[in-house]
Amino acid sequence: MNLKASVIQKTQAWIEPYTFAQRCYFFALILFIFQIVSFDDLALPGILAFGLIFIGFSGELLEMFQKVWDTTLGKSIFIITYATLANIALAFAALQINLITGIEPSPFIFTLGFTTLVFAPLWIGITSIVFLAIGIIFLNAWILISLLLKVLGFEIKVHWKDKKHAILSLVLRLILLPIMIIGIVAALAPYVTEASGNRVEFVMFGPSSNDNEQGAFTLNVLDEEAAREELQKISARHASVRKLIAEFIFHFEAYPYSSCHKKSHQRSVVIDENAILLIERNPQANYGYDFVVAPCERGFSENNSVSQLIPEGSK
Repeated sequence: MNLKASVIQKTQAWIEPYTFAQRCYFFALILFIFQIVSFDDLALPGILAFGLIFIGFSGELLEMFQKVWDTTLGKSIFIITYATLANIALAFAALQINLITGIEPSPFIFTLGFTTLVFAPLWIGITSIVFLAIGIIFLNAWILISLLLKVLGFEIKVHWKDKKHAILSLVLRLILLPIMIIGIVAALAPYVTEASGNRVEFVMFGPSSNDNEQGAFTLNVLDEEAAREELQKISARHASVRKLIAEFIFHFEAYPYSSCHKKSHQRSVVIDENAILLIERNPQANYGYDFVVAPCERGFSENNSVSQLIPEGSK
C-alpha cells in the first residue's frame, strides 16, 4: 500500500509542473507511438490522440483569443474577420443551393440559413487550418529566435504558460500541428470532394468544366477493389451533405399545394409569376430529388386542391 501511495505521489509530482495543454500533447504522442508500434488496425488510439491534440490546441487558442480580444486593435481585427467570413459563408451557401436545385437561390430564404449552418464545420475547419499554419510558421521562428537569444545570454520566456521543458513542448507542438491539420483536412473531405469513376474531384465551388482540371486527380493503386470502395465512400459522404439540404428544401421550403398546376406527389417553389420549380422524389437522382423548372399554369386542379381535405358532408 505504501509503495502504491509512493508511486502515485511521484507521478503527481512529475505531472504537476506541466500545463494542461502539455499533458494533452504528451499523452497524444504516447498514443501515436503505441498505434505505430502495436500495428493495431483499430483507429481508437489515433482518434483519442487527435482528440487530445484538439483539446490542447483549443485551450491555448482560446487563451490567445482572450489576450488579443482584450486589446482595441484585437477587437477590430476579429470583428472585421468575422464579418468577412459570415459574408463568404452566406455566398457559399447560396452557391450550394444553386448547384442542388439548378436555379438562383433567392426563393430559398429558409434554406439559405440552414445551408450556412450545415457548412459551418467547413468554415470552422478552414479557419482552424489557417491559424494552425500560422502557428507552424510562428513556432519555427520563435524556436530559432529563443535559442539564439539563450546562446547570447538573454533570459526570455519561451512560452507564456509553460514552466517546465518549454522548448521541448514547442518542438512537440511543431510535430503535432501538421498531424492536426491532416486530421482536419480528412474530416472536411466530404464537403469539398466528389468521386466519379476512378477520379476524385475538388468540387467546393461547383463541378469542373474540363476533364483536365487541376482540382481533379486519379487514384492509381495496386488494389483496385479497395480503391473502388474508398471512392464509393467519398462519393457517399459528399452526397449525404447535399442530400440533407435537398431534404430540407422538399420538406420545409417547397409547398404541397400551389396556385399553379402540378401533380399531387410534387411539391413546388414559386420562382416568379411565370415560372415554378417542381420537386419530386427520385431515388436515382444525385441527391434523391428531381428539380424541374416549369411554366406556371394558373388554376387549381383536382390533384392539388385543398378542398380534397374537406369531408364531402361538411361542404
